[in-house]
Amino acid sequence: MSTRHRRRSQWGVGIILAGSTIVLSPVVGASPTSAALNSVRAAALATLREGSAQVQFRGSTTAVGGAKSSITGGGVLDFTHQLYSFTISIAAGPTTVVEKLVGSPGSTYLSVTDNGADIVKTLTTKSWVRVTSSTTSAPANFNLLLQTQALARPGVAVRALGASSLDGQPVVGFRVTIPAKVMLSLSLQRLKSLHLSAASLALVERATLRQGSQQVSIWVNSHDFIVEESAYQHLGLGASAVTSTVATYLSHFGAPVSVSIPSASDSVTYATFLREAKKYLG
Repeated sequence: MSTRHRRRSQWGVGIILAGSTIVLSPVVGASPTSAALNSVRAAALATLREGSAQVQFRGSTTAVGGAKSSITGGGVLDFTHQLYSFTISIAAGPTTVVEKLVGSPGSTYLSVTDNGADIVKTLTTKSWVRVTSSTTSAPANFNLLLQTQALARPGVAVRALGASSLDGQPVVGFRVTIPAKVMLSLSLQRLKSLHLSAASLALVERATLRQGSQQVSIWVNSHDFIVEESAYQHLGLGASAVTSTVATYLSHFGAPVSVSIPSASDSVTYATFLREAKKYLG
């Protein structure tokens, strides 16, 4: 048995991704293609059935030219009511951006501070940006989507990695490989709520296809709960390209959690936020 002695870590997402959301709901009617796929899907469903979990994140990004940033954060997930609350810190040199994300079925709320300055309030006088859609709930970057949606798509492959340990506890690993075309389909589905221009959607398509297949490592504990997921991504094109390495850790399954949804009167739509940002930037 190999050993992976690592403490629980943290991972977060950037503002450009914060609006992309997805419902955490079980796949119905997906045909299993392997024992490994069955195991991953069973673990995802077992995790969801616990009703809640605490989440910690850690990651890093590297932009073209070598500029690096660290990403840390944490929060809670309420699977039963499809609620979540995350606080995420993105640090690059002297700058630290803190994002708060709160979600309920159909809506995601985002607030952002830059070195303590409230960006959303400065631009709009409100505290939150609101992304609304009848088909969205929890962040796309939260990788349970791999078990609850992507695994149902043709071409997705799962292979066993064998036994290991995490924080001294035994775990079993799996690697999920998702073809670029599947990732593109999921991305375009999630981005509908943002009403992006055709040019922006074309950029997403080129970047996703250039990234190629995405691989995610998933680690399951002896109770059949997912306790760690990690992934490497290449995002964007040209001068805006960024590579990221991210890890997600889940714990305290079934523990009581509380999520407070922001008031709609203290929020603006994503389109309004972008319009005010363009005005501010000239």
